[in-house]
Amino acid sequence: MGVKLASGSLSSVKADLAAIVVYQDESLDAALPEGVPGELQGWLESEARRLEFKGKEGESVVVHAHGLKLGVSHVALVGAGKPDGSSLASRRHSARYLGATALKLASRLKVGNAAVFGLGRDNNPLDAEAAQAFTEGVLLSSYRFDKYRTRDVRKNPPPEVHLVAGKPAHKALQAGVDRGTILAEATCYTRDLTNTPAADMKPQDLTAQAKQIAKESGGAITVKVFGNPELKKMGCGLLLSVNLGSPNPAQLIVLEYKPKTAPKGRKGGKTVALVGKGITFDTGGLDLKPPDSMAGMKYDMSGAGAVLGAMKAIAALKPDFHVIGCVSATENCIDGGSIKPSDVMKSYKGLTIENDNTDAEGRLVLADALAYIEKTYKPDAIVDMATLTGACMIALGLTTSGVFSDDDQLAADLIAAGKLADEDHWRLPLNTKLLDAMKSDIADWKNTGNRYGGAIYGALFLRQFVDTVHWAHIDIAGPAKAEKEDGPVLKGGSGHPVRTLLEWLVPPAYRV
Repeated sequence: MGVKLASGSLSSVKADLAAIVVYQDESLDAALPEGVPGELQGWLESEARRLEFKGKEGESVVVHAHGLKLGVSHVALVGAGKPDGSSLASRRHSARYLGATALKLASRLKVGNAAVFGLGRDNNPLDAEAAQAFTEGVLLSSYRFDKYRTRDVRKNPPPEVHLVAGKPAHKALQAGVDRGTILAEATCYTRDLTNTPAADMKPQDLTAQAKQIAKESGGAITVKVFGNPELKKMGCGLLLSVNLGSPNPAQLIVLEYKPKTAPKGRKGGKTVALVGKGITFDTGGLDLKPPDSMAGMKYDMSGAGAVLGAMKAIAALKPDFHVIGCVSATENCIDGGSIKPSDVMKSYKGLTIENDNTDAEGRLVLADALAYIEKTYKPDAIVDMATLTGACMIALGLTTSGVFSDDDQLAADLIAAGKLADEDHWRLPLNTKLLDAMKSDIADWKNTGNRYGGAIYGALFLRQFVDTVHWAHIDIAGPAKAEKEDGPVLKGGSGHPVRTLLEWLVPPAYRV
């Protein structure tokens, strides 16, 4: 499976399906490649009229090519929408959804391979950016999570997709295909982690995944793991307090990527840290969640999954700077020793926190991790990600994450990277006037505010645990799990925001 480059005409390319790209409202004469027999063109025109095909995103028309002496058995028109050629994000979106459409069509027809003709026109060229996005669309759409199925399991591999282009362009396009493969595979890896039930994805399982990433990196990534005895010595009282009700020990997992050589002109290069919330299951603690809210709590480690997916890709992309990935992992469960509302805990940073609500645990485990990473590694920037608040879902819906930062440039860069990745983000305010509601009568802070602005309170709490570093928080509570299929996004764990992080951290050399 995967995407390969090919060259040739409709009559010479060997494939089960030829998919011809048609942009919205484009004439069929303009879209069809050279060498299309008149009889085939007539069939396509007739079927397009019958189905009112306009070239809109996701549309397709299929005819059989039997008896035409072509190298293919089926020919299809696939809609690419109407991208804005002046916008890289729009061009990439069109190519990514086109890749998804082609893969799904080939899968529906149960063919082994497909050749895609005509990607790119005039001010919307077929370049490495388009090839990358197209590859992502194909591979993300081919994802399946069949680990626990005994029936309806996909027996055959997904169709292979050939992107047809002139041979002189293949070298440049291959760079896009290679990068798209890395980003899509990292996203699908994160989907696997988040889709796995909590019984098989405990904190120690996240540790095992981190160690496997390091093993596969060939020495580029190393791992440190701190369990309960070490965390107690370190003073990580917030993480340990959440862990009190669980039979499985907490894990603070730190992956460290170092380039083989530091870039010239910079002493040691920059350091960037990614920190993820790893609540492998969240009951809410003694402030118990209602059943409907608890059902999807295996996804509460999606921030940790995104960090691991990003680090897996970092090893392949080989940036010339230092990258830290940190996962703060525990279950939030219940037993006689569970932390109670009004209990006071001391954090790694030394601040004391009154536990006002045991279901506001994600910010606690992140707070110790943020403080530890800043003190130990002194990074230039930290980005944390977490399924932190239902309030963010209420504010922004199920497909948009909230970005919080008091660094305008960092926030803008993350949102711009998200647009290129087709992962939607929206900046929300860090309104410090709300801090008064988080002041405790008996400790330095409470872990909640009042009922209004809940996503802001979560971000403001985290802000108290970073000092001088450039910092951003991404609340991924909505888009971490997709409720329905949309192009390359499939129902279930989405892998958001892995590709945003990678587009921000390691932009390709071919981007100008």
